Amino acid sequence: MFTEIIFGLVSLALSVVIYLKWKFSYWQRRKVPYLDPAIPWGTDENPFDPKRTFHDTIKDNYDELKRKGHKFGGLYLGTRPALLLVDLDVTKKIINKDFQFFSGHGLYVSKNRPALFHNLFSMDGQEWKNSRTQLTPTFTSGKMKTMFPTILNCVSPMVNHINGLDREGKVLNIKEIVACYSTDVIGSCGFGVECNSFEKPDAEFRKYGKLMLGGAPPNLTLKMLFHKCLMEFGLKKHNSIEAMMNFFDGTFKSIFKYRQENEVKRNDFVELLMEMQRKDPSVTVDQMAAHSFMIFLAGFETSATTLTFCLFELAFNRDIQQKAREDIKNVMNKHNGQLTYDGIMEMKYLQMVIDETLRKHPPGTVLNRLCNTDYKIEDTDIVIEKDTLVLVSVLGIHRDPELYPNPEKFDPERFNEENKAGRHQYAYVPFSEGPRLCIGMRFAVMQIKIALSYLLTNFEFTPDPSMPYKMTYTNSVTLGFKDNVLLNVKRLSE
Repeated sequence: MFTEIIFGLVSLALSVVIYLKWKFSYWQRRKVPYLDPAIPWGTDENPFDPKRTFHDTIKDNYDELKRKGHKFGGLYLGTRPALLLVDLDVTKKIINKDFQFFSGHGLYVSKNRPALFHNLFSMDGQEWKNSRTQLTPTFTSGKMKTMFPTILNCVSPMVNHINGLDREGKVLNIKEIVACYSTDVIGSCGFGVECNSFEKPDAEFRKYGKLMLGGAPPNLTLKMLFHKCLMEFGLKKHNSIEAMMNFFDGTFKSIFKYRQENEVKRNDFVELLMEMQRKDPSVTVDQMAAHSFMIFLAGFETSATTLTFCLFELAFNRDIQQKAREDIKNVMNKHNGQLTYDGIMEMKYLQMVIDETLRKHPPGTVLNRLCNTDYKIEDTDIVIEKDTLVLVSVLGIHRDPELYPNPEKFDPERFNEENKAGRHQYAYVPFSEGPRLCIGMRFAVMQIKIALSYLLTNFEFTPDPSMPYKMTYTNSVTLGFKDNVLLNVKRLSE
């Protein structure tokens, strides 16, 4: 009996090894350049003992493939094969010109999903196309302009809060401060709720914002994955995630009902979504709630992390900070000393600062697309099979020394008109490109510009002596600082 058990275990182990070796020979069998996988993690990090973040791992994969002269190469995310693109022309063709073959993100969401998962980001095919068409008018420049005053109302509490910390001689945890500001903006514009995060730091909008921005335990990503698996099988859901879903869903629906019954109108996304429903009655309240949740999820984290990285860089680069301050003041002087929507669109150097921040620290470090039918790569004999995941390392491209010499240096001049004209269009993709270009890009940039305009004209920022000029990133879905960002502030004279 003992001998039979041992033989059975050995046979099972051998079968598993043979199976894995076969799985990890996928790219070799297809004669595609590839990076050597390690059993059983593939080319990914050991999730139980990661030495690098996912962001850095994919960037390193990009660097290695480019060093070897490959235009693309095979990876293994666990046992799942994925193709990482390196050549920018191939990238442009797949993401844009041949978009019909790669229209989805590859995010499978089952029928058991919470209603809030039914948003633009997780949609694919005709469903995505219909929703994108419906939502696009919501994000035009004209619509953004109507929300400008709403965002302005969210800046004063942040300025007052920093003034108070300055008077008390306290160091700023800038990551927490801009997260409160971003919560107020997205809560106000996305849900029509005055969050007052600086006065109520424990309010639910702020609590769930922290959950998304990294204030949750480091295994949140695993919890989200586990929650998704449980949802697939219709089992018990993870409590904190379920509570977050219920909060956002319930909040939107109660606001929607109140506005309908009381004929309340406000310049925010809720009103724009209601307007969309009036034009197309087939749009359900569940769909509107899902889109509103997407606005909070994407708009909050992207803006908060970008503002954090930007202020961090400006604190360490005082000459650039002063030049951005002068740009803001010069434009405001042209507009009677006021900050206006047209004015922030004229702040060219400030835009260069934001562009350089997004180059060096892109919130979304990887673009993912799913091949929906067999696709032959142009000028090769290689066919990408249906259901293969295709990746683009945004961080790899943005830190590529051939595209950006001395890539670790923070230099906004990379984005002056002459330098931009000399680079490949796909050398800069912080908001993706092609038909799935981030729909909220204008809103995010407007929110960031407003905050920087007020902060830089009121304060001078310097790094706290305890703060090194070194980035330690979180291993979460988007790029973010792992630790607090501590800056000193000095009030500027009027």
